[in-house]
Amino acid sequence: MIDDDTVSRRHALLEAAGGQLFITDLASANGTRIDGKRLGSERGPLRPNQQLRLGDAVIERIRNG
Repeated sequence: MIDDDTVSRRHALLEAAGGQLFITDLASANGTRIDGKRLGSERGPLRPNQQLRLGDAVIERIRNG
């Protein structure tokens, strides 16, 4: 849970498949961005060191180690 008014209760879906992480925006009011690029309704891959933003909340992915 992220305590931020710009993050919807059902904001995005995070999935793991084939050793990769993916995120899908669930038609959130304030959007989901990867490295500043707004995600549409398509599923986007999350790679090491990318910045994930849900509304105004910023989440930095930790490098796989």
